[in-house]
Amino acid sequence: MRHPHRCLLIRRAFDLAIASALLLLLLVPSLVVAAVIAVTSPGGAIFAEARVGRGGRHFRVFKFRSMTQPAGDGGQRVSGRDDPRITPIGHLLRFFHIDDWPMLLNVLGGSMSLVGPRPLAPWRAAALDPAIAEKLTAQKPGIVDWASLRHPAINAPLTGPAAEAVYLADVLPVVARANLEHARRDGVLHRFQYLVLLAMAAWRVVTRSPGDASQGGG
Repeated sequence: MRHPHRCLLIRRAFDLAIASALLLLLLVPSLVVAAVIAVTSPGGAIFAEARVGRGGRHFRVFKFRSMTQPAGDGGQRVSGRDDPRITPIGHLLRFFHIDDWPMLLNVLGGSMSLVGPRPLAPWRAAALDPAIAEKLTAQKPGIVDWASLRHPAINAPLTGPAAEAVYLADVLPVVARANLEHARRDGVLHRFQYLVLLAMAAWRVVTRSPGDASQGGG
């Protein structure tokens, strides 16, 4: 017999313990990253942007800035690998997913979890079928989702001025289906399996050669 309240408490404790440990571990590297961003391009090191959270409620997600201006701020809403707004350091931040580190603050604050569907911008959520969007937002969004682990190169075709159209037609539906699968199988053991897969994926990224890096997705 499942106890939903107990499961939620275990998940929250799991998120708090790991997010706190990671924030302490990454504190000094994060300060270095923030300083490099600040001195290599104008603007703050961290930016906050609206996302759709659990129950359809909006919240502000934190990320290291990798562009000269946010996607959708007077330009395309989808940024491909060749987007000229991405800064030189921004390419590295995105390739190694360092730009996601500040999301750990969202996990501590309770608006996100370590594992769950990636938080969607409001316009992306509005592009989904309402029934699918409701199912995806029935749980907290996460830093790591099944879609990004199962389809690591899914954003590779997002280049040029057609990036947004390709995203809506070919990428968003695949991401939604993969994350609905996560929603059906969600549980503490399943989240632990996700983190094992994440560690494996991180190791593959770290051990890539410089030549491989040019093939990475945005």
